[in-house]
Amino acid sequence: LDEDTERKNAVQKLIHEENKDRKELYTEIVKLNEDQEGLSLTVVERTYARKRLERAKAGEYFRLPPAGRDFEEFRRTLRNKQVEGKVEPQEWIKITGVR
Repeated sequence: LDEDTERKNAVQKLIHEENKDRKELYTEIVKLNEDQEGLSLTVVERTYARKRLERAKAGEYFRLPPAGRDFEEFRRTLRNKQVEGKVEPQEWIKITGVR
């Protein structure tokens, strides 16, 4: 394998591990708050993603959610951000600054 392929594989493995760890953390949050009506893994994931986008700084990348309620919420959050890329469902964008 060439260096680029090895680097891509390493990055993909790291991303997979990070996503797995995050899902385990979110699952634990749901378990610890089982008395909260309506709280689910999906709700925790959405909340975290939206908050992370709100706090985003220049240079950070995000993949926008599919069309629907989540995408519309993300689009509203992006009003005070400068971005590079298409603000469309499931597109990758880069935060370039804050307005």
